Amino acid sequence: MEYEEFKEQVLNRIRDFLPEKYAGADISLRKAVKTNDTMLDEIVIQVHENAIKHLIHLDTHYEAYLNGWSMENILRQIAGVQFDALEQEYDHTTLSENSLDFDKVKDRITCRLVNIELNRLFLADRPYTRIEDLAVVYNIQMGRLGNTNSSIPIKQSLFESFGVDIKVLHRIAVENMERLSPCVCDNPMSRVMGLPPCPVDKEDVKERGMPFSLFLLMDENGIYGAAAVLNDKMMGRIAESLGGNFYVLPSSVHEVMVLPKDPSADLGVLERMVKEINVSKVTPDEVLSDHVYEYHAEERKLVRCGGVEECKMAGKPDKGNSEKLSIKEQFAMPPVAGERPVLKSGPER
Repeated sequence: MEYEEFKEQVLNRIRDFLPEKYAGADISLRKAVKTNDTMLDEIVIQVHENAIKHLIHLDTHYEAYLNGWSMENILRQIAGVQFDALEQEYDHTTLSENSLDFDKVKDRITCRLVNIELNRLFLADRPYTRIEDLAVVYNIQMGRLGNTNSSIPIKQSLFESFGVDIKVLHRIAVENMERLSPCVCDNPMSRVMGLPPCPVDKEDVKERGMPFSLFLLMDENGIYGAAAVLNDKMMGRIAESLGGNFYVLPSSVHEVMVLPKDPSADLGVLERMVKEINVSKVTPDEVLSDHVYEYHAEERKLVRCGGVEECKMAGKPDKGNSEKLSIKEQFAMPPVAGERPVLKSGPER
């Protein structure tokens, strides 16, 4: 069965597998813009106009079909696990997409980190805070959905209904990180910080000529953990353990690599390492950045190790980080960098 036929079958047959309360639900198929402007197909199921929509991505279910799952099993999986998990976590009668009260949800607000350039469509209708070439976006965590966390993105219309400043939204999201998405560090350095150790592949590190002080920083759930670089407490502990400034190498939107700053380090080598990971180890929707960053311990700010190769090609001296804005200064910038593209309907791609 080709993918287009698969989508139509799910759309036409899913109602027969839903719980009785969804008998009169509105069911439709739509394209959704996800991280890095990836376009995915979603089945949208809504009981009534103001109810929170159930969104089911079809790509993974089609993979299951190609791997031998029957359509009946796939439809039961969608109707059973997805909806049972949602029903157990929150009450649809008190929360809806059109009536999310800020005071009720502020303790559930969390943040994610994405690349600005790769997310022109994704960011078109979202408030965000710019940090270098990265954007901090915000979600409302709604609880467990199967093996993952269900969340509602804070888009511009919802943000405006909150009646708060972008700085307030950002502060609350960062403060919630310790509780909603606690950070973990992987490798022997984690023992120094009193965190559960998890070995790094020593041979892989050796082959790249990297010191074994390289380790991973992520969310304990393994989802959108690159935002851990916003956690001042964790970044401070890392700086203390490593003796000062350190490099941050994005490996995906889910995690970053950290290693001590070495004056003799070749930033070109580090950047090539990041790019190699993005090409060979990371799916397009999970790429965070091709660049290397440095955390300045005293100033408590993250800066991009700026434009070494670009400056060489342009025949201009590299100004290093001397003109970089602090995170506090960047917060003072408009929440949206540059022009927002208008998200228009168009041909599927």
